[in-house]
Amino acid sequence: MNTGYQVVSKISEIELLPKERYQHMFNYFKNKGRYAHNMMKGTAALHINLDYCNEEDFRKKIRTAYFLSPLVYYFFDNSPFFEGAVNYNASIRSIIWDNCDNDRCGYVQNLFKEDYSYSDYASYILNTPPIIVMKDDGLLFTGEKLNKDIFRDTVFNNEEIAHLLSMVFPDVRLKKYLEIRVGDSLPYPYNLSYAAFWKGLLYNEKNLDLLYMKALNYKREDLDFIKNSIRKEGIKSECYGIPLKEFMYQLIEMAENGLAEDEQKYLVSIKEMLEENSIPKMKTLSEYEKSGDLNSALAWCIPLRGV
Repeated sequence: MNTGYQVVSKISEIELLPKERYQHMFNYFKNKGRYAHNMMKGTAALHINLDYCNEEDFRKKIRTAYFLSPLVYYFFDNSPFFEGAVNYNASIRSIIWDNCDNDRCGYVQNLFKEDYSYSDYASYILNTPPIIVMKDDGLLFTGEKLNKDIFRDTVFNNEEIAHLLSMVFPDVRLKKYLEIRVGDSLPYPYNLSYAAFWKGLLYNEKNLDLLYMKALNYKREDLDFIKNSIRKEGIKSECYGIPLKEFMYQLIEMAENGLAEDEQKYLVSIKEMLEENSIPKMKTLSEYEKSGDLNSALAWCIPLRGV
């Protein structure tokens, strides 16, 4: 089932996946944010992986993706239930990640520098505790020890370094590609809309340049303000000085123009949703309010065979 959060069970009722990595993380997060364990046990995401061709392209895409993140957290919210109860709170995914572990979640360090670089991201990794490291095909718990201190005593191969990169969970993560992590799990055809939305905006040079130049005008405190405003006011809020709905219309139009003609159809479902002043989770809640039947309300979130 494609939803952003477990629809029936509370996390106290869900067993941890039987992997050594997760047991170490679960124990480590006991002393971190309020919703760290909710993140581990209750959430499901739709990640978008984007290529970048050089450092400048990387800089533009990561800054622009963060610039759009407050809106995306809200508009692609598909978490109608939280801890076994109806959830009307906007962007519960963003609330969970904001209350998980500030060392490795949310914003990457120094993101808002105009000359943000690979070196800045490397510094972010080096100054973060990895929790666990992979070494010689085994896992070693390292607690609060920073990567830069671990590197002084240990030589890692490429696979082991890739594991270190996977132990941070910012909204946009760098590997051999950029991983956008702010969207809830979505059913067909909204999952394709979500992918087409990002492709049309960030793979089109004109769109990317335009959005990047806008992004340079805003800092972390601005994004936080907008994110909190959207949580309170939803579709009625403002986003970067204009109504949220109007900005979303602009973005969908830009994405459409940035896609090939045969790909533009994938945006239809989110255009229709916007016209209805709705978001994915409200599709479920609207049906649930009418019928009171959880199964029928969630039927649209169940993947179809062959799709």
